Amino acid sequence: MELQARKQREAVLETALAEKEIMEEEHRNRVEEAKKRESSLENDLANMWVLVAKLKREAGVVTESNIDKKSGDGDTHTNDPKSNDIE
Repeated sequence: MELQARKQREAVLETALAEKEIMEEEHRNRVEEAKKRESSLENDLANMWVLVAKLKREAGVVTESNIDKKSGDGDTHTNDPKSNDIE
């Protein structure tokens, strides 16, 4: 009788251990997916910073060319839509 009780307890513990291992594997998979998403988001953010830098450079070129036009034409273009939209 005692032996039967021990076998039942052992079977219950083995089942619990198997469930625990399955849950651990699921958690590991979730962590890996989260790491991949984080890496992807970091890459997207880095690409956005590159685009922002390009836009800033282009905005600088546009404003410099507008300054050249102002000094060359004698006209003043204070409300240039291109430079205002970028800023």
